[in-house]
Amino acid sequence: MNNNLQMLTCEQVAEIFHVHKNQVNIWRETGILRGIRTGRNIMYSQDEIRRFQARFNGLDISNRIHIREALEILNEGV
Repeated sequence: MNNNLQMLTCEQVAEIFHVHKNQVNIWRETGILRGIRTGRNIMYSQDEIRRFQARFNGLDISNRIHIREALEILNEGV
């Protein structure tokens, strides 16, 4: 099976980024990390994780205020 098709749970994403699962939920709620609802769970594709890493690499996205600031920085470069 292709590993790129494997979906990740919130807990697995949190482990990858060394953050609490609440942080992953904040990223999802603010729209910077897109999850897919599968029944009661939300799953994340490996492609989405790579997109997220590439887009926000080097930016502080530790809370909602910093996320807004990071988005402003990214939008300035457009």
